Amino acid sequence: MIYYRIERGGVIVKHHNLKALSLYLKHGYRIRNIVLVLEASDQEKIRSIYSLNVNKNIRYKIYTYSRKYLRKKMLETAVWSIYTGDVDELIYMKSRESRIILTAYEGKILIGMAVISLDKDILEVERLALSYHETIESLMTIMRGIYDLSKILSKKDYRILIPVDASKNLILNTLMILGFRVVDSEYVLTKDLTENLLNIKILQQIS
Repeated sequence: MIYYRIERGGVIVKHHNLKALSLYLKHGYRIRNIVLVLEASDQEKIRSIYSLNVNKNIRYKIYTYSRKYLRKKMLETAVWSIYTGDVDELIYMKSRESRIILTAYEGKILIGMAVISLDKDILEVERLALSYHETIESLMTIMRGIYDLSKILSKKDYRILIPVDASKNLILNTLMILGFRVVDSEYVLTKDLTENLLNIKILQQIS
């Protein structure tokens, strides 16, 4: 039998769920980050993404969802999205078939990646990963790819949702210039579970 030692636990709480937030804080969880959910629903502004200039050497590739494509080290717009993919599949019954991976290459170099799911009139970017070196150029490139992909998948207009860490000011400002606005926020909380083990050992020694 194999045993795993879990040293850190993490949860995500919606900003309006203050009861749950208070409960987790009371039990030793700490707020590690705040994630802002951005939405673009103004179709005129969304269409402006189409006018973004993209390097002629850019190639886009589309894959059906697979975890093997997510192992590249890139700048995540929302760090928690790396860890929540598999859990989301179990809790929210998100099928692999309903998720798409869009990648952007400059020559042979991967410069941007987005995990996308579609639900009625919503195009949700569950994970957005960018180049460390040319972050804004990478963002512009992958956004143009997302727009083009939305038009290939359907003729109808989509609302586009993207999660971004509140600390990533440059990415937030760029998306807002492109017509995005903040519509929701979430708290990322973590707890060092080894603290509980240490407290138990201390109590045992005292007794």
